[in-house]
Amino acid sequence: MAEQHTSRILIYPTSSTGVSPFWREKYERDAKKYWDVFYKRHEDRFFKDRHYLDKEWGHYFSGAGIKVILEVGCGAGNTIFPLVATYPDIFVHACDFSPRAIDLVKVQSMNLFFKQEK
Repeated sequence: MAEQHTSRILIYPTSSTGVSPFWREKYERDAKKYWDVFYKRHEDRFFKDRHYLDKEWGHYFSGAGIKVILEVGCGAGNTIFPLVATYPDIFVHACDFSPRAIDLVKVQSMNLFFKQEK
């Protein structure tokens, strides 16, 4: 009976028949290449902007002083740009595997900067 209960709450099997070490190492080693191909194909049109984050995380950004965010795996900026639009006093450090994704973020941030200057 206890085994059945345990098996119902197990999310991922613990068997070793998953991805072979060769493929796991290949995917980890070539992650940058795969993400670069992804952003070459989709640019900034795949993920939607996450405008709901201020509702979920707004209490973290309230109060005086500059808040600093580290966005690991920023992609095309679908998380950081809605937050910056809502909380202009935050400072964001953004990084990603894909140089192409970083270029998309740089272009979008420059476009926002020039819009604000006009």
